[in-house]
Amino acid sequence: MNMRREYPSPIEHAVSSEAEAAFQSRLLALLAAPGIKLRRIAALLDAELYLIEEKTRKGSVLRFDVRRYAHDQRSAGRFSRLPDTYRPTQDVILPPGDGEIHSGEGGEPYRETEVIHRTRAVIDLLSQMSEPYDLIDGTTTERMVRRLSYVAFVLKERRKLLLVNDEERNATYVIHFVQNDRETQEYLRSRKDDLRDLQERHPELVSVLEFRGSMESYVEDLRELIERPYAAEPSREEAGEEADAAKKEDSTAPADREEEAILPAPEGWMTSYSLRKVLHKSNEWIQSRLAELTPVEGRDVRMCLNSNGQQLFHYSPEMFQRLLDLAHEHERAPEGWMTIRSLAKILKKSENWIQTRIKELTLIAEVDVRRYLTEAHHTHVHYSPKIVRRLRELAREYEQAPEGWMTMTGIKQQTGLIYARAERFMQSLSPVQGKDVRSYFGVHNNQLAPHYSPEIIARLRELAQKKYEHAPEGWMTIHRLVSVLEKSPIWIGNKLKELTPTEGRDVKSFLDASNKPASHYSPEMVRRLRELAQEYERAPDGWMTAGGLMALGKSQAWISQRMTELSLVEGRDVKTYLDRTGHPVLHYGPEIVWRLQELATEHEQAPEGWVTRHRLTQVVSKSEGWLRKRLGGLAPVEGRDVKTYLDSTGHRVLHYSPEMVRRLQELAEEYKRAPQGWVTAKSLRRVLKKSEEWIQRKLKELTLIKGRDVAMYLDEGGHVCSHYSPTIVDRLQKMTSEKNV
Repeated sequence: MNMRREYPSPIEHAVSSEAEAAFQSRLLALLAAPGIKLRRIAALLDAELYLIEEKTRKGSVLRFDVRRYAHDQRSAGRFSRLPDTYRPTQDVILPPGDGEIHSGEGGEPYRETEVIHRTRAVIDLLSQMSEPYDLIDGTTTERMVRRLSYVAFVLKERRKLLLVNDEERNATYVIHFVQNDRETQEYLRSRKDDLRDLQERHPELVSVLEFRGSMESYVEDLRELIERPYAAEPSREEAGEEADAAKKEDSTAPADREEEAILPAPEGWMTSYSLRKVLHKSNEWIQSRLAELTPVEGRDVRMCLNSNGQQLFHYSPEMFQRLLDLAHEHERAPEGWMTIRSLAKILKKSENWIQTRIKELTLIAEVDVRRYLTEAHHTHVHYSPKIVRRLRELAREYEQAPEGWMTMTGIKQQTGLIYARAERFMQSLSPVQGKDVRSYFGVHNNQLAPHYSPEIIARLRELAQKKYEHAPEGWMTIHRLVSVLEKSPIWIGNKLKELTPTEGRDVKSFLDASNKPASHYSPEMVRRLRELAQEYERAPDGWMTAGGLMALGKSQAWISQRMTELSLVEGRDVKTYLDRTGHPVLHYGPEIVWRLQELATEHEQAPEGWVTRHRLTQVVSKSEGWLRKRLGGLAPVEGRDVKTYLDSTGHRVLHYSPEMVRRLQELAEEYKRAPQGWVTAKSLRRVLKKSEEWIQRKLKELTLIKGRDVAMYLDEGGHVCSHYSPTIVDRLQKMTSEKNV
């Protein structure tokens, strides 16, 4: 039986102008939040086309065309679900672990990773489900191989957390029970290894979703994980009873709303969704072409009822014909070129299998992939005969699974186990690769996947049918430990790794409060965890961590250097306390904090006559490059000629003394503009049309006298360089003419 929940259509009274105005207001509020980056928001909403770069007197300004975006969403018949709040942070979400490769450490040659737009797919899914969410965006560092940050979707109503990354080889993590913001932050700071360890121990708490090449399968699996209730949540039957009660209450509400009469669509009129299906074009292509064609409301586009009775914009047959003409600008495919659909038919494989194999083929040239017209006059991607031949070879390499061998999905369907329990049971059996588990193509989808032998399936079925008892007194699940110890699941998971509980003695499977099998920990393990939780106390008022000291506006290196100078005493100036997340970390006493604050603010305003480097370039009217060379020659002494003071904006920057300013002004006025007729070596090359070697050789023959024949002057760019007199120029011109004669 298909128990998947059906969601109402995300088409709010979406096509009304009031809904469009409300959507604009929500989007404007989102864009006005502090720390927002327009390019990032546009990328998340798949709305880069709506970014407009405008030129102003102060430079280029990026603007988001909210009105056009909202109008196009309305034209499409649905509005994307925007996050209730968007919080960009400067922290790394799921920072790399000690074993993760960092850039610059060797290993395999660098390869640009592929971007899979899973974040957009998740937003679309949450829009379909009408699911409210908050969005937390992280950052990355230069030392990380991962280029893109994880994005956290906080589903507060379901108490779930989704961690999604668009870069390939980065799994999606679903945390099924998050009690508060503190736990959310704890998960964001954890590492992938921590989450995977927690998933192995408690799959009911954490799920790991890998991308297998099909976005449709990914979205369906994610939908199942979002809908999966946590063990402590009410069952489906209880939830159904609540929903029925809500419907009864809703039915008593007054039904006195009157809607404007909307007529069914005339014959031949089509929605944008139908246009995409018929023309085989993306929504971006359709909306872009419609913007060019500028349809007239009432004549080319109308609000009508579709076959399901929904109010949507429909486009006229004339508009469809004009779009069809634009779509048919491509030529027909040459002989031997094939689409994915044609390849799937001749190879008897699924389209997902074809797409996966094409991704595995390396060094595919652009000439092997082109867009051509099909026999039905639709534009599709075609692959060259060379690619077709290689796919035929790959199709012969793989075989179907023998009778009795099943994938984990098949095992789940046959045994009735949820996916997490089936995987956990399988891991406990330790299947041997090659004997108990092999890779075959599935019977239904023709995708390469691990298959398990009949023997291992029989052993798993025995485990599934095993009868479980209720837990004895004192045994606790990890969910109960979280409540009792007031610690996060990550903290408990890390401590359990240190304690290494023995299966069968310290940890056993019993029925929990909802009569489902779950791992329980013995009273002895609970006692040891209590001791660890009470080992450290909370920090007294005034004590701060190293992270808290960063609020002084100083770098970590500066703080470490000052700590060394202050000669801290262990136990008096520095102690280990629990931080706000419950983790034991070093804290620094109020006396140390006060002394660091003094050191951080010891710089005063600059005395009269002392100027910054930027101001110095304005005073001497020279470039930064000129100033850098002259300062290198003058070698200013730290503490006498150059000191750190606060500038006009309150920032600590280097200032130069009045004496240094005077000496630089003298150097700037030392050289004058060249007199009429004096030219540089560069100008000589241009006038004489000779090489630099020829000119230098002739200048050596002329035995120049410094000051009369050659002198230092400022060139047109204000730089000091050698100039040659008109006499020398004439003599060089005569040499050139004599040689030509």
